[in-house]
Parts: sequence; structure tokens; C-alpha cells
Amino acid sequence: MTELTELLDAVDSLTKPGVLHHTIQDSRFTCVVFDTPLLDRLENEIRFSLSREGSKSLPNQRVPINSGALQLFMRISSQITDWAHGAKATVYKGDPGRTLRAWYVAWTQTEREPQNVTARVRLLAGWEASIRREIEPPRQKDLPDPCPTCGAVEWWRDGERYPRPLVVESPRNPDRSLIDESTAHCRACDKRWGARELAYELEQMPNHTDGSTP
Repeated sequence: MTELTELLDAVDSLTKPGVLHHTIQDSRFTCVVFDTPLLDRLENEIRFSLSREGSKSLPNQRVPINSGALQLFMRISSQITDWAHGAKATVYKGDPGRTLRAWYVAWTQTEREPQNVTARVRLLAGWEASIRREIEPPRQKDLPDPCPTCGAVEWWRDGERYPRPLVVESPRNPDRSLIDESTAHCRACDKRWGARELAYELEQMPNHTDGSTP
């Protein structure tokens, strides 16, 4: 069944090590480097931020805990546990990846409607995307141009004023060309664009600085 194959792929993407790269040493040997499963990487990010928060450095020098990663991990873990209970699968305390795999085995023993399977696939894919955003944050580049929508040349946060409100965000590992997957927004008015769209709008403005957009 195609839907179940897609579901297993979605489960694997969260729970199995990914291949980082192959290194071909000669005609007989190939070195394969694996990465940690995504759910484990998310948990490791939380533990790392907790260790930094609890370090012996001065309070104003500590890096704050990654609350976004913590909330995401708790939400995913809770949902996986609920699924496992509903499917009468084993719940492995402190190991949501193993619990998710146990749920898949138990849940797919009963015939499922394709739309129900597809809904689970979409949710798992959403988890994967959310985890990657937490552990692989996009690169950011400030632009010197004023916002083409509100005209702002500065922006405010927590009572502090900052220059250059326009920022372009680019994924670290794009599937397509970098500019096609990059987005932009104004931190003054919160207007959002695709990178190409913003580049076009900036080109129409007087006194535009060539080369300021990616």
C-alpha cells in the first residue's frame, strides 16, 4: 500500500540515522558517515542548551535555553505517547523515537483508511520540518535598503532601536536554488516576501544599492 510506505518513510525520517556523505577511498572501500536521528538531535539540542544555561559563567554571559526546541519536543513526545496508548503499543519512557516505531508496527496491523494514513504522514512531515528549523536555523543577512512597504530604516525590540530592518533568511541545505528557497521580512512592519519578490521591489525604488540583495 503506497500510503503505508509513505508513512514508514516519514517515521524513518525522524527515527533512523541519516546519511551525511559517502567517501570513496578506492575502488574497494566506501566510507559512509551517518548522522544522529532527528528526534535524538532535537533532544540533544535541549540538553546542550540546558548545560549552557546551568554553566558556571555569569548570568549575563549564559546562552538562554532553547525554549522553542523544548516545547516542540514535549509536544511531539506527548502526541507519540497518545498514539502508542491508542494502538496498545509499548511506550518506551524517555525514548519517543523507539515509541514511534512501536506505534507504527501496532497501528498498521489494522487496515486503515488512506486519508487517515495520509493525515499522519503530513503531521510527521510537519514535525520533521519543525525540528530542522530548530536544529538547523536559517542563515540571516541584513539589507541596507529601507523597507519598500513601510519605508523604515530602523526597527525596535524590547525598547532598543536597531538599524537595517530588512532581513533575508536562507536555508542551510536548500533543495533548490538558494534564492528560490530564501525568504525575507521587515522587522519594522512584519511584511514578508520571497527573496526574488523583495529583490524586484527594491530594484524599483530610487537610490537602490545594487548588490544588496542575495
